[in-house]
Amino acid sequence: MVFDQDDNFYSATGNSVQQYSPNFDHLLTIPIEGTVGGIAVSENGYLYVTSATTHKIFRVKLGERAPPPEARLSAEILPVVTIDGALGRAYSIQASESLGANWQTLDVIQMTKPTETWIDRTSLKGHRFYRAVLVE
Repeated sequence: MVFDQDDNFYSATGNSVQQYSPNFDHLLTIPIEGTVGGIAVSENGYLYVTSATTHKIFRVKLGERAPPPEARLSAEILPVVTIDGALGRAYSIQASESLGANWQTLDVIQMTKPTETWIDRTSLKGHRFYRAVLVE
């Protein structure tokens, strides 16, 4: 636990630092990337936080809001086909825009375990129908 020039104190809890007033009122939570390893306050008004897991040092100007931690998010919505088949057999993964006809072979899967998963990374259309056909 450390104190700043206004007698606020800071306590490390997991992946954040909590700021409290001299009256023990919770003022702020400062999230960090990783697990807090140590905290210190400098004479020029900065809070320094080390991360024990990422080995980074974070510097926060006291009296200012800390920026949110960087977030990176990516999402792909791709069809996943699960095949339950016989070990050692091959199955042709086929797709069509309609149930009637025009089935196209996208891949051939060799069953190395009772259940295999295949992802269609080429599907850019609104919908597709899939089937697995045993290769003789």
